[in-house]
Amino acid sequence: MTDTVKLNVGGTIFQTTKSTLTKFDGFFRTMFETPVPITKDESEAIFVDRDPTHSRLILNFMRDGHVDLQKYLEDVKEIQKEAEYYLLNGLVELCNRIQSENEKPEEIKELKDDRDEINAILGLKKKEKKTLNFLKFFSSKGKKWLELDWFQSFR
Repeated sequence: MTDTVKLNVGGTIFQTTKSTLTKFDGFFRTMFETPVPITKDESEAIFVDRDPTHSRLILNFMRDGHVDLQKYLEDVKEIQKEAEYYLLNGLVELCNRIQSENEKPEEIKELKDDRDEINAILGLKKKEKKTLNFLKFFSSKGKKWLELDWFQSFR
């Protein structure tokens, strides 16, 4: 008996092994280890109704437990979507990490006064309100302790 499995992913044929497909918890392990009916095409390949574009990467991840996504930065969101479909949590986490490492930093704005400094420290926008009545902090610009009425700082 052979361990080879043919997959028809959106009309593209891939070949791998049952042990590769069942290495991780997820879509394929569930398919093989539960009585869920398996859809096959006319050639007896398991049919998966997905876009085959990233299937090679998905299979490589299942083979090795890792895949280098640096040259696929533009496609990471799509790859993550496929990883979520196949329930490959490790690949989803890898995609999340790659996306956060490659996020563009927010624009740094010049702090013009103590109010801007407070807002920057607390990560607030000018129209946000908090429940504090006052705030005491050390101003690096004025080199002094300031106690400000919280709501006045937004006027």
